[in-house]
Amino acid sequence: MNDRRGFTLVELIVTISLIGILFSMVMINSGAIARYKEKQDFKNQVHAVYHLFVEEKQQGILDGRRRQAYIFGDKIYFQTLSPSGTKTEKIDFNNGMRVVTNTYFGSTLVFNPVGTVNRGGQITFQSKGGDKLTIVVQIGAGRIYLKEGGT
Repeated sequence: MNDRRGFTLVELIVTISLIGILFSMVMINSGAIARYKEKQDFKNQVHAVYHLFVEEKQQGILDGRRRQAYIFGDKIYFQTLSPSGTKTEKIDFNNGMRVVTNTYFGSTLVFNPVGTVNRGGQITFQSKGGDKLTIVVQIGAGRIYLKEGGT
């Protein structure tokens, strides 16, 4: 009897072709995966800044202390003013995120102890890929919300 074990040439060609097709699909999609990850990182950073704005406003109401934000192109400084001194917290942006529109350029956003703000405005963030998210602060009650896109 002919009891040879092994692969035929056709089986090898089919296997190598399938591996090649799978490899090319992975390489094509790796760019899309990287872009998706960059977009999610950007959204997470902007949401973190948004939640920090809301938290600073609420903390000002709770402890009766005035807070202010200095917004720059690549960072934000939050200051808490109290009789014992001023506490400053710095938030740096990562992965190429930057502020492209800032109503508060050259001034500050002040969160008063009663929950109001000194003036309304918008801060638009942009990722390396061009995605934009905007934090809007409304005058009066100081409502803060997040919206997609720029101004």
